[in-house]
Amino acid sequence: NDRIEHAREVYQLIKNVPCKMNLIPFNEHPDSGFTRPASQVAYEFQKYLLDRNIHTTIRRTMGRDIFAACGQLTSLYKEKPQFQDVATGVLG
Repeated sequence: NDRIEHAREVYQLIKNVPCKMNLIPFNEHPDSGFTRPASQVAYEFQKYLLDRNIHTTIRRTMGRDIFAACGQLTSLYKEKPQFQDVATGVLG
């Protein structure tokens, strides 16, 4: 849900609601089936909303290197890596 058409849908839902939008890029982890959007994609999503006067921030990622982001601490599976080098993507 990181495409501009998704930003349009979000805007339609919240355009009359006084709110702040907090964008949280997905933290990849093995076997999730999902990937993290490129930074530029997140910025374009944010810009679409900002251009329409929706206060929007992109949350700083924390815990990505040890799979400790929201919801990831409960992901138990066989041979789960203990960490990920966020610069190279190497699992360990």
